[in-house]
Amino acid sequence: DVCSSDLIARLAERGWLANIGSELEFVLFRESYDSAREKGYRNLKPANAYNVDYSVLGTTMVEDVIRPIRLAMKAAGLKVEDSKGECNLGQHEINFRYRDALGMADDHVFYKLAAKEIAYLHGAAITFMAKVNQLEGNSCHIHCSFWEGDESLFPGDGAGGHSELYDRYIAGQVARTHELSFLFAPNVNSYKRYAYGSFAPTTLLWGRDNRTCAFRSVGHGRGLRLETRIAGGDANPYLAFSAIIAAGLDGDGPNHAKIGVKFAIGLVILVLVMANMRKPSIPQGLYYGILALTVANIAIAVFWAPAHS
Repeated sequence: DVCSSDLIARLAERGWLANIGSELEFVLFRESYDSAREKGYRNLKPANAYNVDYSVLGTTMVEDVIRPIRLAMKAAGLKVEDSKGECNLGQHEINFRYRDALGMADDHVFYKLAAKEIAYLHGAAITFMAKVNQLEGNSCHIHCSFWEGDESLFPGDGAGGHSELYDRYIAGQVARTHELSFLFAPNVNSYKRYAYGSFAPTTLLWGRDNRTCAFRSVGHGRGLRLETRIAGGDANPYLAFSAIIAAGLDGDGPNHAKIGVKFAIGLVILVLVMANMRKPSIPQGLYYGILALTVANIAIAVFWAPAHS
């Protein structure tokens, strides 16, 4: 929490607040945790036998587990917005309304544990593992925007309805996320989720409502925000949220003052972003992710220094 609190304090010095919403995917199995362990976590029975992305019937088939989770989270004070099926067999997500970054991180951790416990009570098992099998992995898409009071700082009169701050924020994410990748992907398995040209992209580009980009600009007006599509379900939310805030603040600094404009204009040209291989990318494995972090000036300044001051 030291990193998160320090970054929140830096935002507060400007009179700003970071609002974040995290979307966690998981795979639900019709197995107990004990039976899964006895099978060596192989050949487990998923709760759905087919892709139930946006399927009404497919999600009804798992309401015996999903509904108690939703109700328990509501009773605990979390604002449940929806639940839906996803692409992998037995894959689902439950989404909650955005809130302040530290509060969202607390809710994120609480929800993951509670979901597993409620599944256990119903003779089922849930995993947030980033890459369970060869099909779609479990992501943690993170939506973030900076606010001042009740007003978002991201909408403006620039291209695409952006403010200058939003362009710089995006620039910071594109420029710094390679160095901070370990904070989104902390395990060996995390890097197996990334695949070029997939919804878990490897190239650090941004686009407007383009799910093949690492960063997706969505919404408009007060709802304008950037979705970071890099983190997996195994990410530590305190570190992942801190990385996003740190990169955004770095983008608003003097080193990247012009990058936001460059990318805002360049986006019109980069319609086929997947074809552009010369852009920054996610490290190819855990070793390279750790290596990138250890030599990153931003990591030293933001994460190491406050913890040792």
